[in-house]
Amino acid sequence: MRLEASYNTLREEYNELNENYYILTGDYNELNTDYDDLQTNYNTLSTEYQTLQGKYDDLQTNYNTLSTEYQTLQGKYDAVCAYIRKLILPAQYLVFAEAVRRYYIPLYLDGKSGKEYWKSFAEFSRD
Repeated sequence: MRLEASYNTLREEYNELNENYYILTGDYNELNTDYDDLQTNYNTLSTEYQTLQGKYDDLQTNYNTLSTEYQTLQGKYDAVCAYIRKLILPAQYLVFAEAVRRYYIPLYLDGKSGKEYWKSFAEFSRD
């Protein structure tokens, strides 16, 4: 009787262990499926990251190129401004001085010589 009770107890424990094994196997399979899904998502994100990294590198290269071109254009702009300040503006002053000498000074001098006014204005615009 004692042997039969031990057998029945062992049989019940075996059945419980077998049932727990099936439950754990199901949980493992579910976790394994989730792991596979996560691995797939990771691979997808890794590919997208590499694509975005490539695009970022392209944008960085374009930015550096544009920055260099901007600096070149800034240098050319500064050169043109210097050219205007040194050559064109003084010439405009001289043209204006000549216009004043020819047309306006005689009107205000009543036919007198405007040579002194012209010289002083030319010196003023030159300086």
